[in-house]
Amino acid sequence: MNRLILISIIIFFYSCAQDNEVSGNTTNSNIDTSEVAIHTIEDNPDTSYFDSVTINNDGLISWSLKSTDSMNDFIIQEFRWNKWLNIGTVSNNGLKNYSFKADTTCGLYGIRIQSAGPEKLHSKSVPYPIKREIKSLCMLKSNSFAFTSKTKFEIYNENGDRLLEGCSDFVNWDTLNLSSGIYYYNYANVTEAFAVK
Repeated sequence: MNRLILISIIIFFYSCAQDNEVSGNTTNSNIDTSEVAIHTIEDNPDTSYFDSVTINNDGLISWSLKSTDSMNDFIIQEFRWNKWLNIGTVSNNGLKNYSFKADTTCGLYGIRIQSAGPEKLHSKSVPYPIKREIKSLCMLKSNSFAFTSKTKFEIYNENGDRLLEGCSDFVNWDTLNLSSGIYYYNYANVTEAFAVK
């Protein structure tokens, strides 16, 4: 059984190498993706409102408040692809302690809690304790993406239009009818680019 798995892996990587030579219409490249990075994880947390934030291996996020003066609900945010994304909300019930169970199936990265009020107060950011390194393996002849593990992904064109999104370790997506240009794909906590000629 182990020999069969090893042979399958060798065939898969051989197919990747062959495809990069044959396909011709798409190429992975070292394109500068700095223009895609809109935000950074550096922030100014409000320490007068939020007391502590923790997250355990199972994705349970817990936080406490220093005061209960505000009745604004809470937005749970994840730092992924150089920006803060909303992943859930929790109602403010006037207490000091709250929790939220995040879905870790597709990986999880830095998180913070934001008040839903107009001031947008937010806690300090904390990293998810389990680190997974996910890589994009190749583009196959069918112009599909393969990843080393299940991950969230998004594909954008140069105008910032999102063309595809989901959560998988394999993306079956036909790029043959795409217009020439640079396309960006976000996966795990990485942004990469490919060119369609």
